[in-house]
Amino acid sequence: MWWFIPLFSAVLTIVALFTAKPERKRLAVVYAVCVFSFALLQTYSSYQDQENKRAILRFAYKRLSDETYKFLHLIDAMIEDATTRWLPSNDDEFFSMRSAELICKRLNIEKPARVTPRRSWLQYLSNEAGRYKDSINGLVNAHGPQLDRVLTESLSTVERSFLVIWPAQYYNARRNPELKLPSPPVLCPGPDFQPEVKKSLDELKTLYFVLNVGLQDLGMPRLQLALTPQTTKLGQYRFEQVDLETWKSNNLDDKSDWSWLFQDGENK
Repeated sequence: MWWFIPLFSAVLTIVALFTAKPERKRLAVVYAVCVFSFALLQTYSSYQDQENKRAILRFAYKRLSDETYKFLHLIDAMIEDATTRWLPSNDDEFFSMRSAELICKRLNIEKPARVTPRRSWLQYLSNEAGRYKDSINGLVNAHGPQLDRVLTESLSTVERSFLVIWPAQYYNARRNPELKLPSPPVLCPGPDFQPEVKKSLDELKTLYFVLNVGLQDLGMPRLQLALTPQTTKLGQYRFEQVDLETWKSNNLDDKSDWSWLFQDGENK
């Protein structure tokens, strides 16, 4: 409503002039017309600026919510392919440590994701995480000054998040024969990685709620998770103990202890 201030000031000025001495009223009329015209132009310009900013915000929030929805939907599909009994049924469960464990240790990342053309889960995650990162970067570069500080800070955090950065690094490392990276086909090649996955889910959760606050302020539909129904066939590409034994038989030189992979997930 700041656009209304110039017009209100003009009205006060005109009222003051018309209460002046009679001999000055003609001059007051001319002056009042000029002031009112100028104030009207200022008001219109200010109003247009506000409307333009609102249109930019609506565009940015729509794009960001669409891109974030796609990335969260991908994570939900990872959980679905990695579990046999449990699925998240609400927001808190989706962003939980239990989800982080399934993503980290239970998905066979060399199995094909549900996309065409067929790609491994790791390649697909690498591609989509990179695309999501680029979309965030492009929108912030284009519209950063118009976005709320809380939103830009959350976007900056997610852009550097583990689930956004690590898949491409890991995918390239596993393809490089010179690195000779000895690790089973799971997203986390060590026990210290699971907390990073959980932290990344927390950062995505923060962005999820920040976006919804902005969408509500703009009168736009909320971003909602489309969680997998409990009746869906689960665990299609789950990494099991037998898969680890197969991998170890093909990598006899590796003497690492991989027992941590199955310490917490026996019943999931």
